[in-house]
Amino acid sequence: MSKYVGSEAAPGMGFEAMPSGIFHFPVGRSSTTPVIIVGCSRGGTSLVSAMFRAVGFDMGQRLAENYEDPVFHNCFYPNFQPSKFEDRFRTRTPKHWGFKLPKAALFLNEIDGCVSDLRPYYVVVYRNSFEAAIGEFKRGGNFANSLHYSNVFYGKMSQFLHAKLGSVNMIVLNYSNVANNTLAVASDICNIFDIGWTDLIEKDVIGCNSGEGGGYINVV
Repeated sequence: MSKYVGSEAAPGMGFEAMPSGIFHFPVGRSSTTPVIIVGCSRGGTSLVSAMFRAVGFDMGQRLAENYEDPVFHNCFYPNFQPSKFEDRFRTRTPKHWGFKLPKAALFLNEIDGCVSDLRPYYVVVYRNSFEAAIGEFKRGGNFANSLHYSNVFYGKMSQFLHAKLGSVNMIVLNYSNVANNTLAVASDICNIFDIGWTDLIEKDVIGCNSGEGGGYINVV
């Protein structure tokens, strides 16, 4: 059991405001618990993916650039390939598993159309668009383009949230909150998915955000 306990249910709204500040919209699970982590480029999805891996989720056996699983990355480039995605998604069997891919934010309705019966969790990560664009600029990207596309991604995510609220599993996260309260957020994730909190999990979660071992490199 997590050492951070308690949550505030919102009557009639179908969600929990968890102690760490994340929002949980549950509708039920299948025998496995896949998570799909989406956001924008430089929007914090790598940190969130690392955190899920630290608490015991299989986020991919071989992670490529930006810690994305090539098995699913290749289903979205150059465009979304539904049949390939569905085949790969349905063959995964770990109890707790998932993948992160910002571009998947553009195809949430299509993804849900393929695998809604498996009741995946959509983990939606928001970050200030300006900060995300600055992050992309520091890596050599175009600031104006990055600002535009971060808003496009967030618009798609918000449309999906609005349309599907109450019919799909969702966890909504704020990147700054995850970065500043990583342990508390990870503990709430353990509570949501009935994962027992251990000293090893705590060590691995701290390593995701401490810079020890290169910070995010601890996910590989």
